[in-house]
Amino acid sequence: MSFRFQKRIKLAPGILLFLAGCATQPMDPAILAASKQPLTCANKEECDSYWQRAQAYVSKNSTYPIKSVTDTVLTTEGPIYGSAGNAYHLTKVPKADGSATIEVQIACDNPFGCKPDRTIETVNLKRFVRESK
Repeated sequence: MSFRFQKRIKLAPGILLFLAGCATQPMDPAILAASKQPLTCANKEECDSYWQRAQAYVSKNSTYPIKSVTDTVLTTEGPIYGSAGNAYHLTKVPKADGSATIEVQIACDNPFGCKPDRTIETVNLKRFVRESK
């Protein structure tokens, strides 16, 4: 057995341990369910308030600056290739009765995941929007 081959065999367990540490852990079902729960507002006043709070949250928590904001769309810059930082895209979908749903998309461009995790960040954003006064 050559020295080169022996060296590779000794490195293999360390590489496997490193890769195992990078594997994602299973998501808590309650967090996953909360992230999928729609963010809805009942009337124009509440929807305007929700939209302002969503903008405040993104402004404070996004890795990237806000690129554009309208009455129905909020988009940040990014994500940058290889970055774990989150970029946001929110869409307010109004309904005829004055209610609306705010759709949240959070993304990064890192093969090892986003920091903070996109699912948890979605829950945090929705909780902030609903609970802030």
